[in-house]
Amino acid sequence: MSQQIERLEHGMITKIACGDMNVRVYSTKNAIEDQVIILDRQGKGIIIELPCFHDGIAELTKYLADNKLEIVGKLVSYHAEGSSFLPDVKNYLTESAVAYNTDGEGAHLVQNFSGVFGAAFDSGIINAGEKLNGGKMNIAGIDIEIIPQRDTSRV
Repeated sequence: MSQQIERLEHGMITKIACGDMNVRVYSTKNAIEDQVIILDRQGKGIIIELPCFHDGIAELTKYLADNKLEIVGKLVSYHAEGSSFLPDVKNYLTESAVAYNTDGEGAHLVQNFSGVFGAAFDSGIINAGEKLNGGKMNIAGIDIEIIPQRDTSRV
């Protein structure tokens, strides 16, 4: 496995090559220092979690385009805010993730973050998409396993 780091204005991409697949982690430099995981193979990929500040959304969208990565799915769990990020890409959610982000603790966090961070924060919540149950599946040629949790899910 090899690792490369690319520093961007609003975050940093760590790319780890794992055979014919890459794991890329976008670590933001915003107030909550969140991370977005990208799994890609042969130019197609999936996103795990979402960026939630508009500057990070713009930066990661540009990075994906510049690196010719076609994202075919977003796995939404604890970070459902950031609905303006790749709005035409299919969302995947468990029932517990929808509940957590619609009426649960996640919804309350988004409400609080919106008040604190204002217009810089994308408070749009993704709560619709293809329902995920536990088990193995393949998206973009990448095998993943969904493990439902009490609040959301684990990949």
